[in-house]
Amino acid sequence: MPSTIKDIAKKLNLSVSTVSYALNGGPKPVSSAVREKVFEAVKELDYRPNHQARSLITRQNRSVGLYIEDLVSHSFSSSFVQAAMSGCINAASKLQQDILLMTSQNSNQRHILECLQDSRVDGAVLVTPRPEIEDAVASTSKRFPYAVLSGSWLDSDVSFSADNSLGTRLALEHLYELGHRKIGHIRGLAQQGDSVARESAYRSFMLEAGLEVRESWVRTGNWQFHDGRIACLEILNDSVRPTAIFCANDMSAFGAISAANELDVSVPDQLSIVGFDDTEAAATYTPALTSIRQPVEEMAEFAFEAVVLAATQQRPVTGKVFETSLVIRSSTAHCLEG
Repeated sequence: MPSTIKDIAKKLNLSVSTVSYALNGGPKPVSSAVREKVFEAVKELDYRPNHQARSLITRQNRSVGLYIEDLVSHSFSSSFVQAAMSGCINAASKLQQDILLMTSQNSNQRHILECLQDSRVDGAVLVTPRPEIEDAVASTSKRFPYAVLSGSWLDSDVSFSADNSLGTRLALEHLYELGHRKIGHIRGLAQQGDSVARESAYRSFMLEAGLEVRESWVRTGNWQFHDGRIACLEILNDSVRPTAIFCANDMSAFGAISAANELDVSVPDQLSIVGFDDTEAAATYTPALTSIRQPVEEMAEFAFEAVVLAATQQRPVTGKVFETSLVIRSSTAHCLEG
């Protein structure tokens, strides 16, 4: 039978509360001599803390839920999700927290609420959630803090996201300066905040610049290589072709380049393509992809830390918009048309 904190107290002729203060660093001070004796007894008795019992006392699990949309279908091939997970893991390690990963099999609305309501986690980070998922978690937000990595659907202050409007404008201004006036768009998932924000910024820029938004040039790429390829094929098979395409992420931009190659459309001589993310692959792709850089790993660390501070120190989760920048490479060039 494993040793308990009572065994340590009995061995050292100390109160259980004094041993607890020594092990947990408070809340009441313990002399260095007593603390040293307690830790010697811990080794001697091979004591292991009972985290479940501790959570009943502190009402904290030192665990944060991490919800990732469509986990199985694309997350581990998605550079965005990989960077998001890396940022959360870095923050969890620094803050000595555990992560409960909510997969696509069990990340429905009911499961998330169960995880929160039965106190398995102290809060949650939602990565690109659907509206109904965020709405479900928000309904418990007074007791269970959460943060959204990417745009929040509820127009709340818990969103940690890139400046989608600025990033989109930088991409389109770059194309405009190169002489492009026929610009298409491959959007992301229809029900995700970043996708909606980038398409909205695209349409706003086109309107302000007096450029036509030809609906046959606006297609859905679902953040995927395959769907980005199909979307680009549809755009290029239109009776009138654009001279440039702004893609909602790098992966769909890679698919668009593949589609252009299939149709013998030269990138960038006949078609300029811009992505969004500035993944590691962007610099090594052929041609190297012009893209909008967003600090996903940093965004995830901030989101995770905000949830932990809200759970442990009752600080409100306050979101942040992160700066984006344009990285020019070989997939864009001056428009040669007329």
